Amino acid sequence: MSTRPSNTAGFTLIELAIVLFIIALLLGGLLGPLAVQVEKRERDETRDTMDLALEAVYGHVLANGYLPCPDTDGDGTENRQAAATEPCSAASGTLPWKDLGVTGMDAWGRNIIYRVTQSFANKDNGEDFTCGNGGTTGVSFRLCSEGDIEILDKVGGDTIADKVPAVIVSVGKERPTSAEASTDEKENLDSDEKFVRRDYTNNFDDMVSWISPNVLRNRMVTAGRLP
Repeated sequence: MSTRPSNTAGFTLIELAIVLFIIALLLGGLLGPLAVQVEKRERDETRDTMDLALEAVYGHVLANGYLPCPDTDGDGTENRQAAATEPCSAASGTLPWKDLGVTGMDAWGRNIIYRVTQSFANKDNGEDFTCGNGGTTGVSFRLCSEGDIEILDKVGGDTIADKVPAVIVSVGKERPTSAEASTDEKENLDSDEKFVRRDYTNNFDDMVSWISPNVLRNRMVTAGRLP
């Protein structure tokens, strides 16, 4: 009787390597689309969070007559100076989510950035006289008041929106350091009055939304808070 091993008795090392290589290719092909789907879901979730936050900001100004100040110490509440007019401690910070009754973090667990035009957030009566005499009682701004925030389509590019009273930003899944950030991402991290909103790319995943000055005026007039 022959004792020669059968050629079909098992896999050779080469055959096993080929099988593993094929499996790796299949897994890679599946994981790529899955990662894209997961990130899309996270971005959709963050967009919903930001939309809800903006509605809460509109509700806050309708109820109180002024926009909320940013949270500057991480406790979820706005921070104001102890002055008579109680201006904000800073124009930029994070969303005062406790005051607004909303979630203050995006889908990646990072605080949502919030910047406000100071004159829209103080508790003093509006005294912008550029559109007529007299101020407004119980509202910190007037119909003619203008925000100081500008939204661009890229650094040095075209203006998407200007004279914006307030803006909120999620820095996306990959929050870069200052050295790693692209030029447009740096614009959203430098705490000044300019922000960039553009399409998602490999080097830009920020999400930017803002309070529309026209929508704000319309809601305040409709609610009888402004003449």
